[in-house]
Amino acid sequence: MNRSLLLETFSSTSIPYGQLLVATEFIHPERGRIQCLAASPLAASLASSGRLVQMRKFKSQDVRNYSTGNDLFVDAVLSTASFVDSTGRTAGLGVAAPAEDTRGLIFAQRAIAEWSAQLRTRRVVLTDPERSCAVDSSCHEAAHNTAQLFAKMGDTVLWVGRVPASSREQLLAQPHARVETVQQARSLRVSNPSRLSFVLEPCTSVEDALAILKVLRDRFPRLRGQHPDQWCYRQSDRWDSIRSAATTCDLLLIVGDPSAEEEQDVKRAVAGWPCRVEVLAHADELQCSWLSGAATVGIVPAASCASGAVPGLVDALAGLGPVSVLHQQTCTTVVSNTFVGEGRRRLSMTQPRAAHDVCSSGWSSARTEGLSRNSVQRSAGRHRRIPLPGSSPTRGPSRTPAEQREPDTGRQSSELRDSP
Repeated sequence: MNRSLLLETFSSTSIPYGQLLVATEFIHPERGRIQCLAASPLAASLASSGRLVQMRKFKSQDVRNYSTGNDLFVDAVLSTASFVDSTGRTAGLGVAAPAEDTRGLIFAQRAIAEWSAQLRTRRVVLTDPERSCAVDSSCHEAAHNTAQLFAKMGDTVLWVGRVPASSREQLLAQPHARVETVQQARSLRVSNPSRLSFVLEPCTSVEDALAILKVLRDRFPRLRGQHPDQWCYRQSDRWDSIRSAATTCDLLLIVGDPSAEEEQDVKRAVAGWPCRVEVLAHADELQCSWLSGAATVGIVPAASCASGAVPGLVDALAGLGPVSVLHQQTCTTVVSNTFVGEGRRRLSMTQPRAAHDVCSSGWSSARTEGLSRNSVQRSAGRHRRIPLPGSSPTRGPSRTPAEQREPDTGRQSSELRDSP
């Protein structure tokens, strides 16, 4: 991309004195249509300097070759930067100022020089695009039902963990108490310590909840609570995604309200990592200085993130060079019941009696196929035992036909006998 970068100046149509025009698109005499996807943050940076800034498209008749020897015949000067990526896509930046506005020309040329210095190929890592579990009512419903069950048993229900206000619902059973921190767990006072139950707040971090539960269990040995299969792991997965991005990103952008509680929590969570962390509400607030040396940019959509803010930010970064967009998400799935069932099936395969019962049971053919093949073989209406794989093929001493007809009460029934 750097080899195709061109910094050029063109003459343009007249512009009111004291005003700057930022191009959202312009027609290059040779490269054709140039998209300016980063026009929004570029215009915002110029407006912060006190200049009157507007954005618009520059058509083919608005862009003409500029010659420094014909300054008297030029109405406005368009300073541009353009590049061509490996796919043939053209993009760039453009700022126009009146030809007689010397100060405005300096601002325009300086802005193009600063922003074009940040043109490069980047990786963009979107962490946990689904954000929180507030849109999914399954964990809320499970917590509510469990809390109501404990309350009907006469227990005081402890709601453990802290969640953002945007994700909290009024699902509290009565009587109840909130335990959001370890300090609150240490100072908790209850009327009947032997009648306590806990439920994890939906969307809380499991790691934070475990630290609180450790203190509660030490103080209240008879504490009982919600089965871990019902815990909500989405917030923990979200934090894992953010921490993973912080280890690989040079710049981490939190998209949302800078004054919101969650944004500050994210900043504190990644404070120890070397990446730079900034909070912005939309793409207009992206600053040129943040991008210096940022080959990988992470984007964290917060709960307060406005609709369309993340796509707009990705587009702005794409206007500053080719981007590879990655969706990074951690997903925890509860599978304990699956392994328990698998263990029972394997145990049944080692029991000859269970194999014999297969013949008259209602098991599906898929489950009995392996049992019939490995442990039981039918031949001429009789059953005889076939050694399982790995077992010794050695057989006991041979018996006479008369001995075979005699009952053997001392021998355990490890073989399948003829039906009467």
